[in-house]
Amino acid sequence: MNVNQAIAEMLSLAGSIEPASQAAGTYATGPIDTMIHRRLLFVVSAGVVAGGASLAFSLTSGATAGGVFAPVVGLAAPAPPITVAGNKVLFEVRVEALLNAGAGRYVKGQVVVAGGTAAFAVECYGAIDRYMPASDYNMGAVQAVVLN
Repeated sequence: MNVNQAIAEMLSLAGSIEPASQAAGTYATGPIDTMIHRRLLFVVSAGVVAGGASLAFSLTSGATAGGVFAPVVGLAAPAPPITVAGNKVLFEVRVEALLNAGAGRYVKGQVVVAGGTAAFAVECYGAIDRYMPASDYNMGAVQAVVLN
């Protein structure tokens, strides 16, 4: 790592669920290619959580980007559920841990809203990419990267 390298060059936006108020159901990011990144950091942010709702984050994986995705089992720790507005969950995973758990090449971050409605967003950042700068692999709609 170069100490003069910008953080924006070390991270890429690998996937997201855009902020919205959602009814009970399951919502997922697009497929994220684990062959590009060595670590993934999912940031789940809750807004208004109403009607006794809870948000549960998990990972699913598949062999191909457009194929069938199934839950990833065997990771050391699940993400705790979110039941309070304004709370966040940071869920970091090493790609080697995913592969050791039997995950396919592609993963999706998944949020299940249960028991009410909730406003939330998910962003996934890829880091320690196999090719630099990581910002070349932004998959989300990044309007601008501003360095000061």
